Amino acid sequence: PRHACAQALVAVVPAGATLVAYNASFEKRVLEALAAAVPTYADRVIGMAETIVDLLPVARQSWYHRDQRGSWSLKAVLPTIAALDYTGLEVKDGGAAQAAYLEAIDPATTSDRKLAIAAALRAYCERDTWAMVVMARALRVSKLAAAEYVHNINRTLSDGEQPFRHG
Repeated sequence: PRHACAQALVAVVPAGATLVAYNASFEKRVLEALAAAVPTYADRVIGMAETIVDLLPVARQSWYHRDQRGSWSLKAVLPTIAALDYTGLEVKDGGAAQAAYLEAIDPATTSDRKLAIAAALRAYCERDTWAMVVMARALRVSKLAAAEYVHNINRTLSDGEQPFRHG
């Protein structure tokens, strides 16, 4: 299915588009492996890997909530940013998505189950995609608010010192 996957990616992702991920090293490795396996689309797929923006460093720099309990995983950070999580989904994480895919391609899996798995995987991918949109928006606002806060503190100091720096 790699050729079909690469072909579909090239068809739907415009050349030069910026891709957004959380802890992007995994996605980059997968895209690089896909490019190596499907030389026909290698240039475009490598181009996608090169445009990935990772939200994890942005989150670490500009966000923390006690409900994360020290974790920087997407599943820990997302609910502290928005009323959005994975609890109502049949497929709740990447490991479950891989297991669902393997079940779907098993010849013993019934047609009805394959349809149910496809729907569950689409719901998971939709949630992951929307999570990136919500997080990118929230982190941008958080980072701007932090910069304004530091600027206002520094501006109010009478001796001209700037003890706080943002960025």
